[in-house]
Amino acid sequence: MNDHLKISKKKLLILLVSFFVLLIIIFTIMIHFFKISGDVIPIVQSQLSFSGQFLKDQYSIIINSDGLSYYRTAQILDYGFMISYGGIFFCLVCLVGINADPDSFWNKTTKIFAPIAIGTTIFDALENLFILITLTDPTNFPNVLAIIHSIFALIKYILIYIVVAWVFLGIISNMINKIKKKKKIPN
Repeated sequence: MNDHLKISKKKLLILLVSFFVLLIIIFTIMIHFFKISGDVIPIVQSQLSFSGQFLKDQYSIIINSDGLSYYRTAQILDYGFMISYGGIFFCLVCLVGINADPDSFWNKTTKIFAPIAIGTTIFDALENLFILITLTDPTNFPNVLAIIHSIFALIKYILIYIVVAWVFLGIISNMINKIKKKKKIPN
């Protein structure tokens, strides 16, 4: 095992499966609450609107369908979703690092990308905190809250794309290295 990766591959795989099961359960329940809330705005459009008026208009639709409490519940359930996808990203990063050669870029940068994987959930949690704050007065909150909320969402998405790209490229690199090693071994 690598010096900076103190958890075994077996434990990481168990955690990965556990987080994946949690993700499916939480996502299913959360989406149900979003649907019954009457929210019709695509989530990315809402998260990256950078507009207080846009969110106020969205919330007005939800309020008119008596769905504000369902929408709030979905936002609270989103914290469980964050934990599950953040755990999945963290496990995948660590697995790429464990499976990489000890002197490889992938192994050495695991200690950088594992915290970035956790950072995705931190920025998502901050984003949701501002969503919940806006929901305390959904039609009259200060517009700056929507801007702050969207900044956290943007950072979250950037970090997610970085982690997914790193994991994807790391898996490909590890597979190529294993194929090369197998070719070098004489029969």
